[in-house]
Amino acid sequence: MWDFVNLVDEYIVEGELKRMLSYLVRRGKLLRSPEGSDVRYARPPARLRDEIVQLKLDKAEDPWPGRWHLFTYDIPVSHNTERHRLTRCLHEIGFGRIGRSSWVSPYD
Repeated sequence: MWDFVNLVDEYIVEGELKRMLSYLVRRGKLLRSPEGSDVRYARPPARLRDEIVQLKLDKAEDPWPGRWHLFTYDIPVSHNTERHRLTRCLHEIGFGRIGRSSWVSPYD
């Protein structure tokens, strides 16, 4: 931990650190509270991720019905942030990418 503190102190300027923390808050990797000068960061609860893992385990135990479930989308380039969030979520829940905007899963 001390090495990390030294790294932040010597090589990362305050503006860059704030930008990195804001990025982690936007991605949902950190929670920020409260606003203003007394800002604190914390890890979000793992409830949703735990639910996804449990759902994957439950689905893996069920026999496969032999059908694939295809998910396709068409999100304009002007909404790149939403597109990237969607693809990250699909990957996390177990879909496999088969094209630029097509994903497939053996589970409903």
